[in-house]
Amino acid sequence: MNKLLIPIIFMILTTSIVMELEKVPEPKIDYYHKVVRYYSRIYGIDFKLVESIISCESGWNKEAISTSGAVGLMQLQPLTAKQLSVNPSVPEENILGGIKYLR
Repeated sequence: MNKLLIPIIFMILTTSIVMELEKVPEPKIDYYHKVVRYYSRIYGIDFKLVESIISCESGWNKEAISTSGAVGLMQLQPLTAKQLSVNPSVPEENILGGIKYLR
């Protein structure tokens, strides 16, 4: 292969990859940050505290389940979620429940 063609092929491939990556939607995690900020503002809880709890408890994995049965981003126990009137399997409700619990 001609040595002059290699950089051109590399440039074409790199450009194609970048173009494909630009089509990827924003990660869902950005949405959850917005949900955290929304409910934190309503309940007067520092959003940084809530985001730290989510990072430690579930690593932002909405499907996380602990060995003790805690569920979701905020790792709510099913009984606690029931007392807070939230569905712990729904990420937005899980965040709301965790913030209510902190309050």
